[in-house]
Amino acid sequence: MIFEPLNNIFNNITNTFPFLSIFFSIILILGFYKIGEFFLDIKSIGNIFVKISDLNYLKIFFGINLFLIFSYPIIIFKIFSKVVVIFSAILIFAIGLIYILKKILNVKNLEGKKKYFSLQRIITRSSFEKKIFIFFLFGLFLLSLAPTTQSDALGYHMFVGKNILEKGIFPFSIIHLHSFLSGSGEILIAIGLFFGSDQFSSLVQFSGLLCLIGICKKFSNNNFFVLLLLISTPVILFLGSSPKPQLFFACSNAVILSIYLYGFKTKVVDQSELFLKYFITILILISSINGKFSFLLSSSLIIILIFIDSLKEKKFHIFFISFFLSVFIFYLPVIYWKYLNFGGNFYNYLISPLPLHISVFSNFNDYLVNFRRELGYLSFFFPTSLGQITYSLGLTCLYIFFIFKKKINEKIILLTLIIIFTFIVFIKGQFNARFFIEPYFWLIILIAKYNLTKNLNFINYLSYIQIFAVLIITWFGVVTLSKGLISKNLRDDVMSSTANGYTTFKWANELLNKEDKVLSIHRSVFLAKFEVIPGDFISWNLFNKKEENQVIKKIILKERPTYILYTEGDEILFKNCLGDIVYKGEKIANVATRNPFNKKSKLKDVFIQDFKYKEFPECLNKTIDQ
Repeated sequence: MIFEPLNNIFNNITNTFPFLSIFFSIILILGFYKIGEFFLDIKSIGNIFVKISDLNYLKIFFGINLFLIFSYPIIIFKIFSKVVVIFSAILIFAIGLIYILKKILNVKNLEGKKKYFSLQRIITRSSFEKKIFIFFLFGLFLLSLAPTTQSDALGYHMFVGKNILEKGIFPFSIIHLHSFLSGSGEILIAIGLFFGSDQFSSLVQFSGLLCLIGICKKFSNNNFFVLLLLISTPVILFLGSSPKPQLFFACSNAVILSIYLYGFKTKVVDQSELFLKYFITILILISSINGKFSFLLSSSLIIILIFIDSLKEKKFHIFFISFFLSVFIFYLPVIYWKYLNFGGNFYNYLISPLPLHISVFSNFNDYLVNFRRELGYLSFFFPTSLGQITYSLGLTCLYIFFIFKKKINEKIILLTLIIIFTFIVFIKGQFNARFFIEPYFWLIILIAKYNLTKNLNFINYLSYIQIFAVLIITWFGVVTLSKGLISKNLRDDVMSSTANGYTTFKWANELLNKEDKVLSIHRSVFLAKFEVIPGDFISWNLFNKKEENQVIKKIILKERPTYILYTEGDEILFKNCLGDIVYKGEKIANVATRNPFNKKSKLKDVFIQDFKYKEFPECLNKTIDQ
């Protein structure tokens, strides 16, 4: 393809000079900013949001959501998908670059702008809390630009993005279970990868915070203590520095909730404007669901609020038309595509991203639902250990117990939303703090609007302790992780010490050819430079269903993996399927992690071994249910 040489040029540049990926990521984010600006400058669209925030804070949010809602179905249905992704990437980059060049070439009032943005002015004219906030936010910004090291990201988020860029497809496969957890957010990863910027999606997650900063600034009249509460939850350390498409959509949904929860009614001139309001806000909620399926819950709750709003306005028919068009054009086709390709019950795909009629996915779903539940309720307020700090929302949650002390019209609605959210997540979802970032944001917006921190000195002092603790951790992350952007050698050092699987795949990449097909038991498959087939299905599959075994056998025979890559100790799962040892790496695999309190010093051997794919899965010697 004609664009592939351009992709190779950008990748070669960023591999040699990693710091240039920062500029490419910023150019892309500014491209989305200008797209959002174009549409929010349309009065009928801008009026939907202008009552809750300065529109400048919402331009990136709107530009990205608009792009994703239209591009996701195109890529799912493979409608010139690869061309669409690459052309979109180049167009967005060009828009951002032109914007920067115009700013540089516009030297009018340059001295005034220098004075306005001068560091001395910021330091001398800012309150203490504002200075801390700026320092904190800048640290989170730098942390979002650090090399991608998280296990989930390297295991499937980045891998899916890579497939979208190279093949124009979402690589949904029953032998790669985690692929079913991906969504439209991975399209942003693909766009970043075209320019060699693997951290672009992390910057997108960070940019989501700008939406809420705009809302909280307007509601609280620039109360920077509230803004510090917003960005100082320990969960932000993980979500704001990961390409995992969660923080951005959590912020997006909070924006839409603010429009309807706090009763800011746009002056509707005619029914067409009300239709536009309902249609756009529902589209953004659907964009969140398409981005990450777990947002189905919060999006549904907010849509119920929109429905109630339509009843109050006596405009249910407009809500119905908006809802019908949004769902049937941008949501149900994706669900129907999964149903056609993987079978099962159509209704199942409305409530789960997984084909649960397949036994391996049922086992996988049980794992997901129970992940980190053992941390308990206390972890929501305070981490059970330093190694689990990013699984805590922090002490700021305590403010929720004091909302009854003030006359707040929205408190019953907010508490009802949180109770329903908590109950459903407890029954069907991942009951850990990272999945409660949305209620946390809802609470912060309420605090901003009603100044709930007033006269709560004890909790305020506790919050200050949390703010400074998380601030220190943030800048520790900048020093230890973001330094990987300075040079190729520093990037290699950072990846080796903090990216689980990096040393394993670095070793394998040096030994294998690009054309070699390898079944990888290690999940960080994005790091492979050879033809890799994710092998996570082996861990979750009991292989006791004859019909399902035949489907897996058919896929394996088609893929023909001649080798298998695994770490010492994993071979117990497939010992009888192994042939000769081709390569053995002694003491190569390390348990690398970004949190220094989770590091383990023990090194393990790594093997590349012949794989008897023609005998799989019979070679596993599992008991088969006829």
